[in-house]
Amino acid sequence: MRETLVKAEEFKDSPLGRIPKDWDVKPLSELADVDRGKFTHRPRNDPRFYGGSYPFIQTGDIANSSGGILSTYSQTLNERGITVSREFPVGTIAITIAANIADTAILGIPMFFPDSVVGAVVKKPNSIRYVELCIRRAKQRLDARAPQSAQKNINLEDLRPLLIPVPSPEEQHRIAEVIDTIDSTIAHTSSLIAKLKQMKAGLLHDLLTRGLDENGELRDAIGHPEQFKDSPLGRIPQEWKFCKFGDQVTLQRGFDITSKEMKPGNVPVIASSGLVGYHDTPMANPPGVITGRKGSLGEAFYVEEPYYPTDTTLWVKDFHGNYPKFIRRFIQWMRLERLDSATACPTLNRNFVHPIPVAFPPIDEQIQIEKVCDTYDNRICTEEAYRDKLKLQKQGLMHDLLTGKVRVKDADKFTPASDTV
Repeated sequence: MRETLVKAEEFKDSPLGRIPKDWDVKPLSELADVDRGKFTHRPRNDPRFYGGSYPFIQTGDIANSSGGILSTYSQTLNERGITVSREFPVGTIAITIAANIADTAILGIPMFFPDSVVGAVVKKPNSIRYVELCIRRAKQRLDARAPQSAQKNINLEDLRPLLIPVPSPEEQHRIAEVIDTIDSTIAHTSSLIAKLKQMKAGLLHDLLTRGLDENGELRDAIGHPEQFKDSPLGRIPQEWKFCKFGDQVTLQRGFDITSKEMKPGNVPVIASSGLVGYHDTPMANPPGVITGRKGSLGEAFYVEEPYYPTDTTLWVKDFHGNYPKFIRRFIQWMRLERLDSATACPTLNRNFVHPIPVAFPPIDEQIQIEKVCDTYDNRICTEEAYRDKLKLQKQGLMHDLLTGKVRVKDADKFTPASDTV
């Protein structure tokens, strides 16, 4: 497949701006049958109509699909419910018209729609995915038409006249194929990231309960029971110390600071929400570990430079000879959010943290454990950067393809089956 940049003289003026000379502009109503869903009974939440076997799509289901094929649903209708609603077939483009405007999905199974969703059944030989992409791209335009009321909404009079740039059906399918290929790669990468995070969480638990032997391998409590000893926490490695967390790490509450006191400077000021500014202060802490005391409880970070912690944080005042980056990892694993002192604003008290019984490895093993975790962190960061790059590329490519600035060739390879749901 080749994409070709189009020369300026190959364009013409249109209501949508400059488009290729061989393209047309048509209202959505010429490309698809556009009709609103329904649920005529009031009140809408009457339980007598729900709980059957008929999928009843919700605006949230559509929003969560991000334009994808939708085969999952959060609500169902029973036999009575379908008499007051309307079913749409596989391949219908579902479009939200209330609250979130112009979120889209393509039905992978037949579904019933409420009146907050519009269905667009695309006419052959047009590409379902191409039309969906154009509607999604028009989201900002459609959102601007919604009255600025308590709940935004548009109607069929906004959707049916929506102007769509129309290349040949063959090129429509090619454009859809290119975008679907990128979407597939993004989805695969996102799935890999989720898997890596799950593997890392499982490994971290093993590392912080079993540790690493002299060969850098996880200790085996069954194969080598002699490497373990009894403790109030259960079996722990022989070299590890059973103690209170406060014996190994001293936490300190951050300092009060107001916006009036904050003067321009180069010392980062860190709250539980993250970096909130820079301040000129002689009270900066050396590089170290900080965790949320209010709001984001238990989120721990290693700060690479001198910093000023606000009173929404707890910071490590004394590492007692332990490896700081391991301490950050250990605090994350401890799930300190469960120690919320049950105030209106979730709050973490250091006096709840210090008495927690823990099993602590010696520092050389702490360093080994952190290196293993770093390997996973680096792989996850690499994959996340790749996924984010793909998303940016897709955004730019969608604009270029849907305006004809970039043309997709090899249309002779066009096969309608590539656009089936």
